[in-house]
Amino acid sequence: LGSGMSAEYEGTRGDLAAREAESSAAAAGVEEEPRGVMLSGNTAAHILSAGFLSGMVVTAVLNPYDRALFLSVRAKRRFLSAANWQHPWNGVGQTLVSRSLSTGLYFPLEEVGRTAAHAFGLPDGGAASSIAAGNFAGAVNALLLSPLAAVKYMSWGDKLPSGDAPPSVYAAARATWRKGGVRAFFTGFQATVCRDMTFGACFALLRREVRKALYDTPTCETPTGCFAADAIAAGCAAVVSGPFNYARNRQFAHHASHALVVPTISESLAYFRAGLAERRSLYDKLRYAQTRLMIGWGTLRVAGGMGLGALIYNALC
Repeated sequence: LGSGMSAEYEGTRGDLAAREAESSAAAAGVEEEPRGVMLSGNTAAHILSAGFLSGMVVTAVLNPYDRALFLSVRAKRRFLSAANWQHPWNGVGQTLVSRSLSTGLYFPLEEVGRTAAHAFGLPDGGAASSIAAGNFAGAVNALLLSPLAAVKYMSWGDKLPSGDAPPSVYAAARATWRKGGVRAFFTGFQATVCRDMTFGACFALLRREVRKALYDTPTCETPTGCFAADAIAAGCAAVVSGPFNYARNRQFAHHASHALVVPTISESLAYFRAGLAERRSLYDKLRYAQTRLMIGWGTLRVAGGMGLGALIYNALC
């Protein structure tokens, strides 16, 4: 998903019409969630540019972290192993494009999803509309960005069949095409859709609930408060969507190693359950689940990336 997702700060970007709408909702007893950025006073171009730039900064800074996570899963070695940190910015070109686009598209897509949910009778600002909007944004982002992800993970492979290491963007794209044509660019698509829809729904709902718990309102007044709420929500959403992310990583690991057969979601999850069953003690089971689902380093990356993206995005808006 994109890392610039955030809610606008209360009272800083709403115009008079938005304030009147919120007052009417409060009078009717409807708890209003922070409106999407597309309803603020900024133009669409400004909003998309802010999202794109925040995504570029966060993605460029954290690309070594992302690549090390992927290689640790593929090679089954510790995250902090030095081998995972060689060529740290390899594949950053594709990552910049995909994640920056994801960041720039998320809020408009979320707003479209929220509007559609309202048209189907779901209360605006409610939990159901938040889940529907997050599902919609995640699904469309997955559809649009899967081809870029396939090229990115191919470029993160240790080497291509030609022996080039590390591969260039062009070489990775060419290898992906030769592997299976257009279909190869959608490797991991179903797992990505499941992961992003699950994450989007959980994040949209939990962000609302965390802010209510911390501030007695779905909004927050300070950048620090928004960072904390977004990071907590993103971390929890990453854990919930972790099984689909595990299946996706296995599929891309096979893709990057030029395996002829890529495991399905059900096969990947069955492989995970089999490994879990082999562990006898509760500690070993928890340890196995923690490492395979990347609960820890992976969760920290999602939480920190979302929080940092939110800060940059709001500073630009």
